Amino acid sequence: MIAALRVIRSQNETEHVVERMATAIAERMDQKGECSIMHLRDMGFSLDNIARHWPQACKLVEIKRPNPWQQSSR
Repeated sequence: MIAALRVIRSQNETEHVVERMATAIAERMDQKGECSIMHLRDMGFSLDNIARHWPQACKLVEIKRPNPWQQSSR
């Protein structure tokens, strides 16, 4: 039971970090047109969190903020 609660808590924390990172990336992209790992470091994300969550956060940004140049034409 305790182990299951730890897993759920860990998943919730991961989702929270990914969501915050995706928001930070999207906001930086909107403001400056780019976002690098160093920009995320400057925003307070640890290197460990960036290494673990960067791919998921980028995918979430793609879903929330589609690239207008990659949208299919109808």
